[in-house]
Amino acid sequence: MRIQIFLMKRLTVSICITTILMVIFMPFSARGEECKAGQADALQKLLLEVERNEKLYANLKFTSNSTIVYENFPSLAEALKPIQSEIEFSLIAQGKKFRKQAQSKGRFMFIFPALPKDINNPGKSSYTATGTNESIDAFDGKTRRKFLKQDMSAEKKTIYKWASSKGEVSEEPPGLTNKASLHTFYVQESNRKVSLSSCLKGVESIAAFPVSSVYTKKVAKIRIADIRIVGTEKFQGLQCTKIVIETIDAEGAPFSRGELWLARDRNFIPIRTLYYHYKDSKTLPNRESIVDAWREVRPGVWYPVKSHTNRFSSLTLRQEGRQKISWRTKNDVKSVSLDPPISPEVFSKVEFPPGTAVYQVKDGKRSLIKKEENNQN
Repeated sequence: MRIQIFLMKRLTVSICITTILMVIFMPFSARGEECKAGQADALQKLLLEVERNEKLYANLKFTSNSTIVYENFPSLAEALKPIQSEIEFSLIAQGKKFRKQAQSKGRFMFIFPALPKDINNPGKSSYTATGTNESIDAFDGKTRRKFLKQDMSAEKKTIYKWASSKGEVSEEPPGLTNKASLHTFYVQESNRKVSLSSCLKGVESIAAFPVSSVYTKKVAKIRIADIRIVGTEKFQGLQCTKIVIETIDAEGAPFSRGELWLARDRNFIPIRTLYYHYKDSKTLPNRESIVDAWREVRPGVWYPVKSHTNRFSSLTLRQEGRQKISWRTKNDVKSVSLDPPISPEVFSKVEFPPGTAVYQVKDGKRSLIKKEENNQN
């Protein structure tokens, strides 16, 4: 009997040791698969939370005041005066429909798009101008109408005053308008705005997200390669889920990285984001956005009412390996309401004043419509 008990104990110990050794020497591929499965489960849970919270802000109305200040342009003689402008902004959103209006005035920085090689050398490729900008962008679920008016006076001897008035009518889907989704407000620098939940679903979902072909051509070369949860961190006293979004270029080379802190008690809205452009630096971000204050607009529903963004000089990051502020913005929300009563014509009525050059956009191409036939639409 004692011998049997002894043999059973030895067998039990052997099984335990074997199990431990199997775990220790498990093939890396198997452990990698387990890790991927765990990451997939965590992303799926996060996706459900983000989708649920995105719906809370589907219908809203807000107004805000923003300032943008350009700094550190010593090569510009006129930079002795502050390069600063103020923007009065309003947004009405109802599902995919929206209307946003902006009026800005002050001193602006203009960069010549025809000189991409000198984009980081403001002394050669940039100039300043004072004046006003006015814009309206409306989408009624079928047609998008845009209006832009400028009245500027350039502070350069070779460039004079100019005034322009342009309109655009398009049947193509616009994707998300900037600021229409709080969950992507700080996320993307490109014109292609997609929801955070679409990002979490994967590359195929992003490709299927409705977006104008005009913008698709500009960003088609940059693709999301990986999205992962890297842990839980506290920021400004709030518990956050931190995620990383990495992109690649057309050749498959690493292109950029975005780091987002999704505040759990603030409806998973990013309270902080960092953006790394690998051509500038892989270790130092060239942009940082932070929410500074919140307002509880409904029990359990929060809205970021104060925020700021610092954009760091690409040239300094590349040449000196340090951060130097190129421009910064501050945003203050003046009023905000959820599920406001909205008249349908808000999303479809955009008047084009006489003399406005109006363009039709179709299949990614823009064609001019005669001015005298399109005083309004």
